[in-house]
Amino acid sequence: MRWLPMALALGGVLVLCRPSLTQPTPSPASTHTPMVDDSDEEVDEPCFEPCTCEVKEGVLHVHCEGRGFTNGSQVSQSWVRPFKLNLQRNSLRRLYSNGFQHLGNAVALNLGSNGLQDIRVGAFHGLAKLKRLYLHENKLEVFRNDTFAGLEALEYLQADYNLLKRIDSGVLRFLFKLRVLILNDNLIPALPAHLFR
Repeated sequence: MRWLPMALALGGVLVLCRPSLTQPTPSPASTHTPMVDDSDEEVDEPCFEPCTCEVKEGVLHVHCEGRGFTNGSQVSQSWVRPFKLNLQRNSLRRLYSNGFQHLGNAVALNLGSNGLQDIRVGAFHGLAKLKRLYLHENKLEVFRNDTFAGLEALEYLQADYNLLKRIDSGVLRFLFKLRVLILNDNLIPALPAHLFR
């Protein structure tokens, strides 16, 4: 699959997009969650203290920003419906192996502004349905070949405003559905030659 680099003049933003050649496959009717436009839809699953929850368009939004979490596994609740988990502005300095394994129905995970410095091998195991990952405004210095293992459904990765100095050439090799990669405002001298193969 070829990547189409798209450089925007505003602030040196680098956005890389991979064109889609296939139409999305609809989910089987037995597992489809009806989408509704009513943002006041009732939350039919328990929330997780100290977070707040709301349902928008059939997706549970779990707001845990600024709650003092230091480890992803501290979010001990799991949900049946697809959900978006916002862990922005906590103190997650390191992501440990299998730390999010119990959150298998997550479709978006926001880990921005945590001072995050390290992502261990297997940190994203169990997140096979995750489509959007936000790692912006952290202190990450490297993306290793195994950093994003387990994220085969990932379509959007935002990692701007970090301290990235190195990206291994195989880091995206299993991210076949990735369409958007945002890496602006990092310390990367050059991208690896075979990053987008």
